Amino acid sequence: MSTLSSKSIQRDTKATSRDKAPPWVAIGRQFRHCPEVLTLGVRPSFAEYESWEKELLFSGRTIYFPTRRFIDIFHNSGIPTYPNWRYYQYIGNKFKQTLLFQALDIPHPRTRFYWGARKAGGITDDFSFPFIAKIGKGSSKGRGIFLIRSQSDLDAYCETNRYAYIQEYIPTRQSARVVLLNGHIIKAYWLEAGKESFLTNLHQGGTISEKPVPEKILEIARMAAVKCGFDEVGLDIIQNKNGCYVLEANMTFGTKGLEESGMNLGQIRCDMLLKGLI
Repeated sequence: MSTLSSKSIQRDTKATSRDKAPPWVAIGRQFRHCPEVLTLGVRPSFAEYESWEKELLFSGRTIYFPTRRFIDIFHNSGIPTYPNWRYYQYIGNKFKQTLLFQALDIPHPRTRFYWGARKAGGITDDFSFPFIAKIGKGSSKGRGIFLIRSQSDLDAYCETNRYAYIQEYIPTRQSARVVLLNGHIIKAYWLEAGKESFLTNLHQGGTISEKPVPEKILEIARMAAVKCGFDEVGLDIIQNKNGCYVLEANMTFGTKGLEESGMNLGQIRCDMLLKGLI
């Protein structure tokens, strides 16, 4: 597929914007290699967009990848977006994701939040060692996840975290990553923990396994993505003898698992757009 430069597309669209609007309009760069999509780019403010661009953005068409900066404006104006408002509200926030999973009865490890100077005492009243403690907001790539084995581990965590995110520890050496776009599974694979870590994330020494992912996990992934309204997500799911559990929703997920299978996320998005799937 040939790729037109962003500037040439903008010039062509500017000349004919009032007569023939482009089929699709994006702000973020995710569709930059899809020539059927006009990518306007992220500007410091709406005042930076030209009048013809503003007309396109507020014409009622779906705006693709509106970015965190502008999602609230489109949401409050009733302009449809892909991804939708929920996607942006839950990026990188484990606290909010857990509350959503609990509210929607999505299977999730037992999790509680604590705050205040005496939070450590409340934690040990509810959880026995070992358990998981996380940095609940802003951490990624497997960082900010700790296996708390003792009181000293807990004290060290509580000293540096005003709000404690505590979760039961479900021993496992692997987790399934299921990538979905608009409810469609495009890839599922296993992440296996490295020898020196309990974490399966690739950035923490994990490795990819192409063993088949059971249909039960795929069904839970579809259900969770649709119920939560996550248009584009990589769900991490674990299982043991008691069932399957959704650990986390990754809106900005790594693509190595796709690339190792010869898949290109940008091309997949473009193909799905042209087929009317997103």
